[in-house]
Amino acid sequence: LFEECGHWSRHDEGFADQVMNKIKTKVSKERVRVLEFMKDYDKLRSGRIPVTSFRRALDLCGFGLSKMEVNALEEKYRSHKDPSCVDYMKFSDEIESIFTVKELEKMPTAEVCQFVPPEEVDLNQLSPEEDQILQKCMHRIAERVRIRRIQLFPLFEDYDRVHIGSVTNSQFRRVLSELELGGLVSDLEFGLMFNKFGVQVGGRNDVYYIAFCGMVEEYAQSRWNDPALK
Repeated sequence: LFEECGHWSRHDEGFADQVMNKIKTKVSKERVRVLEFMKDYDKLRSGRIPVTSFRRALDLCGFGLSKMEVNALEEKYRSHKDPSCVDYMKFSDEIESIFTVKELEKMPTAEVCQFVPPEEVDLNQLSPEEDQILQKCMHRIAERVRIRRIQLFPLFEDYDRVHIGSVTNSQFRRVLSELELGGLVSDLEFGLMFNKFGVQVGGRNDVYYIAFCGMVEEYAQSRWNDPALK
């Protein structure tokens, strides 16, 4: 994906942030010490390791990332000093920020946002009839996204101040409205989305927009690759 594009766009950044949220959620629950898996590859203590070592370390961490997800992290943290390497210390510091902010004592006025992972991220099950209605709606949205090349993540991230991958129901509707997608969704379909992508965050009902965006982009991409449409 990123080699083909030849540049790093805000859309790619949004996908990388999605992957980081996935990792942060796992780390916060299982206390995976990312740095321990990576620092041994850095013999010179430069803060950089080869891309191949970074991939190996991610695999050892047990995050279960796809090739596309790994590529996104490689691009996000690629070293400016040595493009064949990844700044793993920056990556590790970002992960560790869910527990503590590095050198916080030097920033006494800094506003610290605690990472709060969704209590559940598995998609909820709908009845076959409800799922059929929702799938038709999701494909309508995906087609609009494909035709207009709409970037979904940035607006959602603007509302997701603490980077937990979810927004409130009203914020979700507002984002779709701002993207001119809300008109494609009926009240019934919004209700089904809230059920399908709903998560509990601190006792509040949220919408897990990462899963929503992922499904829309998957449908949009599969239609984009359909030979019959070319």
